[in-house]
Amino acid sequence: GPDAFRLVAEFIASGIDEALQARVGEHIVGAARHVDDFYIGLRSETDALIVLSALRELLQRYNLNVNDSKTKIMSALEPLNELWAQDLREQSRKLRQWGAGITTTGDEVILFLTRALQLAGQLNSDSPVKIALRTFDQIKGYTRNWWPVIEPYLQRIIFHHPHCIDYAALLVVKRFAIGESIDKEGWSAAAEELLKRHLAFNHHHEILWLVWMLLA
Repeated sequence: GPDAFRLVAEFIASGIDEALQARVGEHIVGAARHVDDFYIGLRSETDALIVLSALRELLQRYNLNVNDSKTKIMSALEPLNELWAQDLREQSRKLRQWGAGITTTGDEVILFLTRALQLAGQLNSDSPVKIALRTFDQIKGYTRNWWPVIEPYLQRIIFHHPHCIDYAALLVVKRFAIGESIDKEGWSAAAEELLKRHLAFNHHHEILWLVWMLLA
């Protein structure tokens, strides 16, 4: 929906944070919330059940529910960072090291991007693709001679990973700004098609980035 919904959602979620702390704060060792995902540290499984029960009750005030398929009690020994993210970031670091010299090739970049896209499909998440596109920005991929190799991938990514539109748009505009060639016809066609889609759903974030890319 419209981006204003994000502000409303964060306002409600912040109120839930405060209410949860007031009700069961003595059981909580530490906690963090990323958008609608709660990560709560506790001393025992009993404390975890108490806090989870309180969180369920607070959410129900707003006709919200805990996603049971994503909710679990984890041992303190389990890593908080998922292994796929650690592995992909390690590949990203290697690519950044190669990018500092002259050895980075299109094949290496495509292999990295393919791995990110594969993970995105398995996880049903845009996060791996965001890591890949941030890496391309960090190594100034928009200046590289292998840009034509990844450009078609970027055009497909904005169709299948809408939360990555801003990352892709930045790369395209940076390349255009330094006077390098881009597939103007392809990007215009992709942006116009996506604008029709996102205008129908009032996806303001995606609309603004697509319009900005067209104007740039």
